[in-house]
Amino acid sequence: TPGAGSGGGRRHFLPRESADPEYPEKRGARGDGRDLVEAWLAGRPGSAYVWNRAQLEALDVGATSRVLGLFEPSHMHWEAHRAADPGGEPSLAEMTAVALERLERHDGGYLLMVEGGRIDHGHHASSAFLALHDTIAFSRAVDLAIARVDLSETLVVVTADHSHVFTIAGYPTRGNPILGLADRNEDDGSPSSEPARDALGLPYTTLGYANGPGHTGASNAQPAGWKRFPHFPRTVERGTAARPDLSQVDTQDPFYLQESTVPSTAETHAGEDVAIYAGGPGAALFHGVQEQSYVYHAVVGALGWDQPEPDEPGFWRRLFRRGTSADVPRRSWISRRRSLQAPVRPRNTSRRRLVRTVARAERASTSSTCSWSWRSWDWKRSRSGERPRALRLVTTTPTCSPTPEAWKVSRGPKRYSSSAPRSALKPSARWLVVSSATRSPSWAAPGGASPRS
Repeated sequence: TPGAGSGGGRRHFLPRESADPEYPEKRGARGDGRDLVEAWLAGRPGSAYVWNRAQLEALDVGATSRVLGLFEPSHMHWEAHRAADPGGEPSLAEMTAVALERLERHDGGYLLMVEGGRIDHGHHASSAFLALHDTIAFSRAVDLAIARVDLSETLVVVTADHSHVFTIAGYPTRGNPILGLADRNEDDGSPSSEPARDALGLPYTTLGYANGPGHTGASNAQPAGWKRFPHFPRTVERGTAARPDLSQVDTQDPFYLQESTVPSTAETHAGEDVAIYAGGPGAALFHGVQEQSYVYHAVVGALGWDQPEPDEPGFWRRLFRRGTSADVPRRSWISRRRSLQAPVRPRNTSRRRLVRTVARAERASTSSTCSWSWRSWDWKRSRSGERPRALRLVTTTPTCSPTPEAWKVSRGPKRYSSSAPRSALKPSARWLVVSSATRSPSWAAPGGASPRS
């Protein structure tokens, strides 16, 4: 199987006795004496290992089964610092291009994960300059991937695993530098020539952090006032924090750190919802506000791995047994997720009758000369809500009528048979389509939407 992996962390592949190829004064970090790079190459004939940009560009991807690129002993450089790398470090987009070129040669499909990990590190340093430049680099990698893949057969998902205590303040005018001082509008709507000022009469930047090393108090590393990168203080002196006058400070300087309200060694994560974007097959499943576990089920649903297999022994029995739908293997991810919010169906004898009726309905469809479908069943609960009173089977646009025995399902004094099509179903309705041509049930919903439960 072809593969490609690129990033930093080279020291974790080399023993302590080995010198780093890019920085001879540095050594590996492995205490077991193993050289994992050599072991990887020995166990995978036709593979290639590279540690700088020149080697990556010279690589014959077509003649290589697998590619391993380790470009730094520790983390990769920030995008803003990448040009100064002594060995030459590829960009995130360049590594993405090589990975796609290698993986696209595999007919069985592939999974590629691309992470702009240094965005997070830039925020932890309270440096909007570093974080935003790496965000741009990540955006370029996404653009490259979307332009290269076939979106008719490839799902692309872009998201984040958390937010940061990163804020935008004031009412800056359109076009105002994002790293600059916040400005304001005049009464006529035109941009003011003077920056916006706080209650102390001091200008402030558009961007800031709720906590982090950008705190203006005196620390063990830098005096009171605005801070420069790098700054990861161990202690901060009490009573030394004051808002600095930024009128003559270049806040767009690459080393300027945005102010932090609460002093800390490093800025922290936050709790806001993060965005998720998708394109390609199944992209419509990524919408609205969802729990983070929803993303996994959406990917599984887009790949079609959640479809039921009614030919499995005991499928129908498991499908209608008591308990949440999580008990049923390979059920729809939407059904599984929503069932966790629904009450458990009470124990009753109608489940067995329903299973038998489903089997009779299938047999009736095989003996009929026309195709038909039945869509849903609704539980009619008693006034106390403790037990079902009756079960109704609802049909949609049948071209012929199946036998009454196959359709009737009852419990209690009333008996329901096939009815006329309904334009709307209850949100709790679950429906199944059975084709007489294939006799293969499959989950379905109106208009090709996803199944519901």
